[in-house]
Order: sequence, then structure tokens, then C-alpha cells
Amino acid sequence: MTRRGAARGAEDGFTLLELLISITLLGLLFAAVTGGLRFGAAAWQRSAEGLRSATDLQTAQALLRRQVEQAWPLRPFADRRKAFVAFDGTATDMRFLGPAPAAALSDGVYEYAISTTGRTGDRSLVFGWKLFAFGTDTLAPLGAGRTEVLIHGIADMDIAYFGRRDANAAPTWLPDWHDRTELPLLIRFRVRFPPGDGRNWPDLLVAPMTGRPTG
Repeated sequence: MTRRGAARGAEDGFTLLELLISITLLGLLFAAVTGGLRFGAAAWQRSAEGLRSATDLQTAQALLRRQVEQAWPLRPFADRRKAFVAFDGTATDMRFLGPAPAAALSDGVYEYAISTTGRTGDRSLVFGWKLFAFGTDTLAPLGAGRTEVLIHGIADMDIAYFGRRDANAAPTWLPDWHDRTELPLLIRFRVRFPPGDGRNWPDLLVAPMTGRPTG
């Protein structure tokens, strides 16, 4: 009876081979679960980063649209013989006048500057502003007031201006806007990113307040 009981006890337990197989299967299952969790965390992080990038671009476009739409065709220079509005634009930067930004501590006429800084292929889109000093004859350069980086890591930015070269010409896209008697009808901001960058910037078209009386 003792032998039969011992035989039954051996049958009811685990052999060393069965124990090793069980440990191996548990290890494989744990590795699969851990790999799935890591993949899910990485996918979540990529999705969150993509959402943040898209949000940053939308915020930058909304800010540029709001401020450029409010551009004023003023002529507040000390030299009253100047007949052109206080607006200066090239393919890479732009300066204009407008009302106080939301972050300003006081009301008044403000100068705005939109430009890029940094080395070629890795630049930043920068937005700056300062209170306009009446009695001057030029707009201040970028950096003379407060500046904010709107987007990091862009390849380049191209600005174009839609308007008339002269009173008798049909409107067309121009690479610059200097010493004009009116604001451009449209302004296009085109931002390009380095190869492999997943961000996308649709062309931003903004119409300034061209109907506002000059003064």
C-alpha cells in the first residue's frame, strides 16, 4: 500500500521537465505582454507628439492670422512728406503696425515683426512686437522689443504679397512690399520643414484690413 501511495504522489506532482516547460511558457507570455505594453506606450507617445505638433502649428497660424488681419495702413512717421504706409515686407520677414497684442501691458500703436532665426535648414519662426515710438522714420528691427518663437525646426519660410505694382497694373504676387501707398490685398506665408519631418503647414493666406482709412 505504501508503494501504491508513493506512485500516486509522484503522479500528482510535477516533474522537473514539466516545471521547466511551464517556466519557459510563462517567460514567453511575459515577454509578449511586456512588448505589447511597450509598443502601446510608444504608439501613444508618437500620437501625443503628433497632436502637440499639430496644435502648435494651428496656434501659430491663428496668431499670425489675427495680427496680420489687424494691420493698420498708418503713416505715422516724423517726415510728413512720406506718402507710403508703415509696412515693410520681404520674402523672409515682414514689419507692420497694429493694435496692442493680448500680452501687452498698455494700449497704443504697436510694431510687429515676423521673421526666422537660426542656421539654414534648422530655423525658427519668430514673432516680435514693441510699442511704436512716434517721431521715428523707420520700423524697428526684430529683437528690439519682445519676441516669441512660434515654431522650432523649420527649413525656411517664404512670404509673398498680392497687390498692384502701381495704380494701373493688375494685382499679382510680389516677393516684397516696400514704400507703397496701401497694404497688400493678400499675404501668403509658406513654411517648409526639413526632409522626413512629419509636420505640415498649409499655405496661410491673410487679408489685411485694407479698407481701413489711412491716417
